[in-house]
Amino acid sequence: MELKPSLFRTAELLVNGIPRGAPHPTSPSEVNGLAKTLGIKDGSLTYRINRLIEFGLVENRCLANGRRHCLRDRNGRIIEIYGISFEPMMRRAAELAERADAVRAAHTEHTRLRHDISRLRRGMGHLVAAFGDAGIVTTWASLPARLTKLTIAELQRVIAVVKNLKADLTRRKNGGDRSEIFEDRPSNFDAQYTTEQDLSDSCNPTIPAENKKDCGQNSAQQDQPKSGLEHVTLDMILKIAPEDWHVAMGMHGRPSLHNLVGTAYQRAQALDVSPSAWAQAQSALGPVGAAVLVLLADAQSQDRGGRVRCPGGWVRRMSERAENGTAYLHRTVFGLLPQEKVNF
Repeated sequence: MELKPSLFRTAELLVNGIPRGAPHPTSPSEVNGLAKTLGIKDGSLTYRINRLIEFGLVENRCLANGRRHCLRDRNGRIIEIYGISFEPMMRRAAELAERADAVRAAHTEHTRLRHDISRLRRGMGHLVAAFGDAGIVTTWASLPARLTKLTIAELQRVIAVVKNLKADLTRRKNGGDRSEIFEDRPSNFDAQYTTEQDLSDSCNPTIPAENKKDCGQNSAQQDQPKSGLEHVTLDMILKIAPEDWHVAMGMHGRPSLHNLVGTAYQRAQALDVSPSAWAQAQSALGPVGAAVLVLLADAQSQDRGGRVRCPGGWVRRMSERAENGTAYLHRTVFGLLPQEKVNF
């Protein structure tokens, strides 16, 4: 049983129409008044009430001519009431509560399976291309792209296939060439984001013009194209960072730009950001700017309901724009911030 929003709204108005002190939960609300409130015709309202009756949630206790009436004594107390009764719902309260719990549990399981499948899929495309044979490539291509409309049983079958594929690819990877793929933890490429420079609260390696003289910045850094990240602070980044980023940074102490860079490097592996794309981003934006670029790609990815289908490609494309001075990444950051006034 699934109540459509229109039926739910109709039932809600009927419940609100039950007068105080009624001897039983019966709504004497008139058809024409309810129909006017809902903005529908009387016949449509009658159809909705009949659907509620079919679901066993209400019953018709109107008078013989269909009238709904509330009879009171001289003191204003309700003696009898005629209309749409919700007693069937009250009798089934325990059953409905149990079914509601089952629906919530099914929804939670459905969400968990979808997230698990998405997590397992991350990074597998590269493995399939590098180590997959014709059978693996065919199986990988046959997996459904959209998971929302699949049943729990279908999701369980998909996750079983993905796990088997990943186990097979891992065995092939461990016995073959490891140089073309990311390792499970940062190792060979750690030096790419390690830096001895002091990281300021600004996420851009370029220093604003009014501060360049005091900071003694060399001419090469002064001439570096701006990306807009000079207007972005660590506080802004923390506001738009997904929850799992906060958890990862929290494992290494207080959130900081250093922790942001390390977390971004680990997330880059899961997002299929290649080592060359990571290096290009660092060259264009510096280590912190590269980390912010990976965070933006992740925050806007389709797995999180965004519009970025290929985070690795997006990072490379925005790095190229940053090299030309046409990235304007601060606009992306401001667009992801909670709706509040941004001053800079």
